[in-house]
Amino acid sequence: QFAIAKRNGNWEVLETPDLRHAKAEIMKLNEELEQRVIARSSQLAKINEELEKEVMVRKRAEDDLRRQKEILQKIFDHLPVMMNFVGSDGRIKMVNREWERTLGWSLEEIEQQNLDIVAECYPDPQQRQKVHDFISTSNAQWVDFKTRVRDGRVIDTSWAMVRLSDGTVIGIGKDITERKRQEKEREGLQMQLIQAQKLESLGRLAGGVAH
Repeated sequence: QFAIAKRNGNWEVLETPDLRHAKAEIMKLNEELEQRVIARSSQLAKINEELEKEVMVRKRAEDDLRRQKEILQKIFDHLPVMMNFVGSDGRIKMVNREWERTLGWSLEEIEQQNLDIVAECYPDPQQRQKVHDFISTSNAQWVDFKTRVRDGRVIDTSWAMVRLSDGTVIGIGKDITERKRQEKEREGLQMQLIQAQKLESLGRLAGGVAH
């Protein structure tokens, strides 16, 4: 509400007490609203700062995880032993470069051709069953096998299996063909030495009898 009055020949709008009170209330509400906006803006700034810190922590964790994966992948690919991961369904999920180089198959070929790699490497049913039993029950003990590779050669290998909590089995294998060959040669030399020593002893014995 307002009133109009003439002062000094000019008409003026005079504020009534109700109008002055209403304007004061409006100003008070505006001040309260500004304070709320300031307080809310401060809260949002703090929340935004916390979110930025959380994003930085997550990014750092992701970078660390990616670096760890890269390190593990490098180790996996360049270890001088064969490694494969067999899922709980019995199918090979991952192999390293040494596995592919030694046995001759790539993981891509195995998956595309749906190869039973155990049957390929161990065509004899009895030997294949021994391998399956070994995979099912082995607990990091090393066991030697005669393994057929892709080009048809049969090599000596030694394998150990490690089991993970999700049922995945990690196979670790070594080509021990050269070691076996050296052991056989050493055994042959030892047998020759023993035979020579026996002949020498017989010669001495014969010589003693002759005298």
